[in-house]
Amino acid sequence: MIYIFLILFYLGVPAVIVWLTLINKTIDKIGAVVISYAIGLLVGNIGVIPAGYEAFQEQFSGIVIAIAIPLVLFSSEIKKWIQLAKSTFISLFLGLISVIIVVYIGFFIFNGKIDEIWKISGMLVGVYSGGTPNLAALSAALDVSDEIYIITNTSDLVISSIFLLFFITVGKKTFELFLPKFSFKDKEKLEVFQDNISDYNDYSKFFNKQNFLHVIIGVFLALVIVGMSVIVGSLFEQLSEVITILALTTLGLAASLMPKIRTLKKSFPTGMYLIYVFSLIIASRADFRAFFQIETLNIFLYALFVVLGSLILHTLMSKIFKVDADTLIITTIALVYSVPFIPVVADALKNKYIIISGIVIALIGYAVGNYLGVFVAYSLK
Repeated sequence: MIYIFLILFYLGVPAVIVWLTLINKTIDKIGAVVISYAIGLLVGNIGVIPAGYEAFQEQFSGIVIAIAIPLVLFSSEIKKWIQLAKSTFISLFLGLISVIIVVYIGFFIFNGKIDEIWKISGMLVGVYSGGTPNLAALSAALDVSDEIYIITNTSDLVISSIFLLFFITVGKKTFELFLPKFSFKDKEKLEVFQDNISDYNDYSKFFNKQNFLHVIIGVFLALVIVGMSVIVGSLFEQLSEVITILALTTLGLAASLMPKIRTLKKSFPTGMYLIYVFSLIIASRADFRAFFQIETLNIFLYALFVVLGSLILHTLMSKIFKVDADTLIITTIALVYSVPFIPVVADALKNKYIIISGIVIALIGYAVGNYLGVFVAYSLK
């Protein structure tokens, strides 16, 4: 009976949250991920979730994130990535390089002050190259404890919220002091992505007959990929979890090359819904007392160092390579905040053309973030 309650709770609460984001703009701005974490922390620390079911929660969260990864990647437009404007590709590359360099530097600054800092380093590379999906995937791949995962993600949420406010207020004017203004000569290239962007993070008409049929097909295909990835991972005993996550990523991208899979409706929103479920499960297992330890402050400072340091380095290199201010900002938003915030920032910048390139950058971040995170983590171990 308890198992049924837990399954209904973990699957039902995020569904209600998503519904509320559709009818309330304030809740939508707060974000489903943030609300899922908050509810999870609350119920997990006031005794709503009974003790003794940790193994079930761990298994359930592992299944959920495994299904989510290919669903998020199914809609990737790999063949069209090469059609992006040159400055967008350059900015994406500089953004990824900046994060990796600063994480390495931060590792040596905070080494000895944070337990298993190599795992946190990998997660920071993941979350700042693809957002929450990569953070969740890497926490599973690197076998990160629930408390460390929640502390890292909470630090990211606090820091990212502050920086987001900067980007949508004075960010454009600030970066235009150092970088050129956006050129609209490449807007025709960006329009090649216009056909498919409306489906990202859109839960409206989710239960429409055709859309829901696509969801069922997408979930089935994701389950097939999960099965194949688990088999591949089982061939590598000590690295089974890492190999499984990388296999999920690789097979999800490979599936996106097939037009019939890539054009499945609502696969991306379905994957994000499962990310919310994962967030709720993990948060409900976390001990709130862990937030009041000295290591929590060090993790927060490490995350702050990575965000601020990589932004500064990205800006300096953008100056050298003549990347415009709008492209720098949308690249940062796409890599750090992912898809939901791209239209919000584009509206603040009064530049609708960067929405498409921002979404593509975010999808590339989803695709490469797991590889980069695993590489950085094990290179620092």
